[in-house]
Amino acid sequence: QVGSSLGIQGGNIQYSNRLKEKIVILGTGWGSASFLKEIDTELYDVTVISPRNYFLFTPMLAGASVGTVEYRSITEPIREINKRYSTVP
Repeated sequence: QVGSSLGIQGGNIQYSNRLKEKIVILGTGWGSASFLKEIDTELYDVTVISPRNYFLFTPMLAGASVGTVEYRSITEPIREINKRYSTVP
């Protein structure tokens, strides 16, 4: 699959056509979250398939259930980890 982009920088138009490898990530768990932090989306076309759009820090889940920690502080939206990829619900 050939992706092309058009960028305008300082009045100059730049075209870039390159073949990107496709990476599909299943789920939003520990492995996918750490992989997404490190992947270079300029080189790879990344798609995440998951029923959830967030990463849950499971070691703190017990604390959230009894009120020691707020639930919103143990979740992170998966889009915030690496903002340059597509998602499929």
